[in-house]
Amino acid sequence: MKDKRNKGITLIALIVTIIVLLLLAGTSIQMLSAQNGILTNAELAKNSVDNYNEKEQIETEVFGSFDRKGKLVLETLDSNIKNHIMGVTTNDPVKFPLIVTYTKSGNCYSISEDGDIKKAINYPTALEVLGVDINASTEVEKSPFVNYTDSNENTILCRVLYNDENGIDLISSNALKNNGSYILVTLGLCDPKVTYKDFTYVGSGTMNTSDRAAAASYNRALETLNEEAEKYRNKADGIADSARCVGSLRGTTIDNPDTSLMYNYTGSFWTYMETYNWNGIFKDSDINSYNDYFRMEDLGINNIGTGYWLASRNIYEDSTSTQFLMRFVSESGGMINHGIFLVGSNGSAGVTSGSSTKYGFRPVFHLSSNVKVISGEGTESSPYILDK
Repeated sequence: MKDKRNKGITLIALIVTIIVLLLLAGTSIQMLSAQNGILTNAELAKNSVDNYNEKEQIETEVFGSFDRKGKLVLETLDSNIKNHIMGVTTNDPVKFPLIVTYTKSGNCYSISEDGDIKKAINYPTALEVLGVDINASTEVEKSPFVNYTDSNENTILCRVLYNDENGIDLISSNALKNNGSYILVTLGLCDPKVTYKDFTYVGSGTMNTSDRAAAASYNRALETLNEEAEKYRNKADGIADSARCVGSLRGTTIDNPDTSLMYNYTGSFWTYMETYNWNGIFKDSDINSYNDYFRMEDLGINNIGTGYWLASRNIYEDSTSTQFLMRFVSESGGMINHGIFLVGSNGSAGVTSGSSTKYGFRPVFHLSSNVKVISGEGTESSPYILDK
């Protein structure tokens, strides 16, 4: 059978042929390869065409992403670009501008809500910049400073707590303040999140309404603290995808409820918990706080001169009473237990610390993917600034 394969000239062969013809015509190698030579200018022209083509591709998707009222729809635009243009990523924004990055060329383009397309700066990612090194000699290398804009548009100065396979966690550098005063979170008897109706006891011991309110606060404490953290997460800018109280397990969110087991004393040394039917109604102790606390200690950021809660419980038991405690960090930086509620060996319940169970609060923000560092030096006076 006669060979019908395409015998056309390839692009490489064409380029080689042109170069040979130019050399035969007296064009020197210097003229071809110099900084302003033919090949260099040809490459610049090619890049210019490529950039034009990239912008033209984006323009096509912009034109197809307006609704009937003439409004550019962010979700539609983001979807169209990802589905119709090969080799691009976006910043997955919740508001304009939308940033499109071509992975091969590295070029970035910013699209405004009016549909304007501008060449954007390709800023480094937070993953690349916000390093953590407990052995470093400077603060910037050990745990850089970063500004986080909260849900009230206030700036919270943070430190980098983690940057690893589980992502980046920022912790407020100090306990949060409002108008210069520390924001105090109350647990125990006067906890505003609970009432005595939130705790039920049907045993043979004694328990009044104040005791029940304190017990309810103890059981709900981790949710209370993590909900407080979530209040400060800025959902509009999308920079953080979750928030938690320091001392909680990494990955904790308000959508991931407290799954602590219930406490049951079954030992033979004392039997009052079982005798008066106190078993199985209180949340058990945990070691949730250890990872965060010892991490802060290694980084030298645990001691901030004021007390603050850790989202972690502890229980102390002996022959006279069983005490239900919450962990916190003291003014001198140590991890301490604070009593919320107790059960005596005679079966009677009691409030350990009255209404004075108030401490400061440090939220931890987990950064979303594709967050960029757009300015700053990572110092306290010039913290890193983030964008998405």
